[in-house]
Amino acid sequence: MKDGWNKKCMVLAIYAFMVIIFSIVAFFFLSKLQNIGGWIGSLYDIFETVVWGFIFAYLMNPLLVLLEKKVLRFKVDSRKKFLLKRTLSMIITYLAFLGLVLAIFLIIIPEIISSLYSIDGLITNFQGYWKHFNDWLEKIFSTKNNWGMQFRAIVQKEMNTLTGSLVEKLSVTKTAEKVAIGTYNTLYVFFVGMVISVYMLASKEKLSAQIKKTMFAFFRKTKVDSILKFSKFTHETVGNYLTGKLLDAAMVGVITFAVLTVFGFHYTALIAFVVGASNIIPFFGPFIGAIPSAFLLLLVDPMEAVWFVLIILIIQQIDGNFLEPAILGKTVGISSFWIVVSILIAGGLFGVVGLILGVPAFTVLYALFRQFVNMRLKAKNLPVGSE
Repeated sequence: MKDGWNKKCMVLAIYAFMVIIFSIVAFFFLSKLQNIGGWIGSLYDIFETVVWGFIFAYLMNPLLVLLEKKVLRFKVDSRKKFLLKRTLSMIITYLAFLGLVLAIFLIIIPEIISSLYSIDGLITNFQGYWKHFNDWLEKIFSTKNNWGMQFRAIVQKEMNTLTGSLVEKLSVTKTAEKVAIGTYNTLYVFFVGMVISVYMLASKEKLSAQIKKTMFAFFRKTKVDSILKFSKFTHETVGNYLTGKLLDAAMVGVITFAVLTVFGFHYTALIAFVVGASNIIPFFGPFIGAIPSAFLLLLVDPMEAVWFVLIILIIQQIDGNFLEPAILGKTVGISSFWIVVSILIAGGLFGVVGLILGVPAFTVLYALFRQFVNMRLKAKNLPVGSE
């Protein structure tokens, strides 16, 4: 009896010790969450070009496979013919991709330049409005009334601060400088990522074989089979999600462009591109695209901004209730709550890439965890009906 009691005490002590250790680790993790996010962000900055290279290769691989299987269908019976087919397929794939990017830039850049001049005009008009307002204040409070003079001084001080801040933040020179720096960084990541993607696609079979060889060297065959099965599931989940999202975003962009063009809105191509591109991001995407677009139209014509908001609300309702369910179906497989959580966490850690890939990544992790939980429940002869 005493031995049984000692055994129970030992088990309780071990559990208590584990809870204490877990609590300490959790407290340390939460207290250092900002630093951990910074470390992850720093690692991402280091490997950013490699990450984008993988993304480019992953996105272009379906077209490459399609060309090799359906278009360039000549028989490959030698190494030279294989290299010829791969080279021709890659040339066509990259020309199509770069042509699409170039076409978008040729359409968008003129409207971006035009919008910068609109912002510059806003600043000029704002300074003129402020001068008229200042003259009006002087006429009203031109008496020797101390209260009136103090009120005018306070208003002038605050408005001068506001005007200076607007001029500094919205001036074309400052904006152009920021755009130039951002463009340089983007182009650097883009071109280096493209070069890396070329190497990945050119030798994708060899890379795949090397990874499998390494796994078989360190793990049992059953474990490797499980990893490969999970990798296939991940590829299908992420691939179907990205394909569906890109198609949905393209359709939303085209619909937006058509409607805005029919009604004679300003900056139709730029706004349609922003709305379509931001629609790739779940939940928050429509707001991210609509707010700056509405502000841009507000600089030109306030009524255009109002009508634009109404049009976007209608388009998003059509997209959310008809287009997206028809295209994506049940690809996501997680609730709206987990979608929001995955976007917030992944977006905070990895920026734009996290906003786009957070949902499919969380879907894969959720499926893996659900499989583990169900396996444990089955081992205990418990029901697994609840998802």
